[in-house]
Amino acid sequence: MTVHVTVPLADSVKAELDRLADLENVSVETYLARLVEHQLQDWRAVEEAVAEARADFAEGRFVDHDVVVAESEARYRGIDEAE
Repeated sequence: MTVHVTVPLADSVKAELDRLADLENVSVETYLARLVEHQLQDWRAVEEAVAEARADFAEGRFVDHDVVVAESEARYRGIDEAE
């Protein structure tokens, strides 16, 4: 089943979509469909991660906030050093 949606966009947004679709050698419609699909996949992944984290927390499995912050900072330092 295909659904057609009309979405009002600012001219600048439309121009950017045109540019990005051209870079991918696809129509704007195809580009937008891909964007929506990817966004939904990302959202499902977030929902699954949150559900998993809530289940872990309910079972008493969690990581201390300070540990998470330290690991994140170390990861970002590694990214900065690699550049």
